[in-house]
Amino acid sequence: MTSVPLMKNDKLLEYLSIEVQKSLDSHGVYPLSSYAWQGESAPDDNYVGLAKWEVEPPGWSIGTYGATLSDEEKARLIAVETAGEDLRGLMEMSRLAIGHAILYSDLAKKSPFELHDPFWVHHLSAMAMLSMTSERLRDVFLLGCFGQTAKEYIKQKPDNAKHFDHPFCNSGGLSCAPQFQRELTTLADLAKAIYNEGIDKRNKLVHERASELGKLAKAKEGKYLDTFGCTRKQSYEEARKAWADANTRHENEIDGATKSLLDWHKRLVKATSIVCDMEHTMRQ
Repeated sequence: MTSVPLMKNDKLLEYLSIEVQKSLDSHGVYPLSSYAWQGESAPDDNYVGLAKWEVEPPGWSIGTYGATLSDEEKARLIAVETAGEDLRGLMEMSRLAIGHAILYSDLAKKSPFELHDPFWVHHLSAMAMLSMTSERLRDVFLLGCFGQTAKEYIKQKPDNAKHFDHPFCNSGGLSCAPQFQRELTTLADLAKAIYNEGIDKRNKLVHERASELGKLAKAKEGKYLDTFGCTRKQSYEEARKAWADANTRHENEIDGATKSLLDWHKRLVKATSIVCDMEHTMRQ
């Protein structure tokens, strides 16, 4: 018997894209530039660094002050802008991956004993994108504010300089530090949370999900009771409660996994704005 598709592929992809955007909008996850402005020309005070980057990026300084800049300084500004544009691109890729994870989360919660590969595939993809985005943010911070690449920074610092949050937590010596004291405290807290709640948990989560999917695959072969905490010696009420508890744990796991992505993205948006603001100030 030949199945007849309900929708052509191009229409299906268009519909999926629309639903992903709806999911993102409903959770307040927008393109990076959307956070910069309150209106057509008024910057948002909470994300003023993003607005400054859009209006006066590092390349703007080359065009404006090029005659007074050394070739070395021009090369550094080009490197900062390149890293910054990479950051923006990765942020958008992360946002779309998060949107797909959100979209599949509702489906995953409705069927606790299915494999839910699509949700976890998009969730882990979003984590990978967010990790790369975080590393690129660190590059922009080091190049723009320290004048160093990550390798140069690590070479001159102690062993723990390899930790993602090290430069964010040790930036008190920067020339702009006195006027950014509050922001530097916020930036350090954001960096610690990005590392502890995101980057550091990524590899562990990959192994946990692989193991869990293996258990679910076993359950699909007819061993639901053993897999989800039930036994054949239990009464009906005991078994019913065990299944209900398993369902609740499953929903909480999906909700928690989705929230972790949203929190990570939110922290990155705020941290990016602070870094862009500091880079712009030091450049002036």
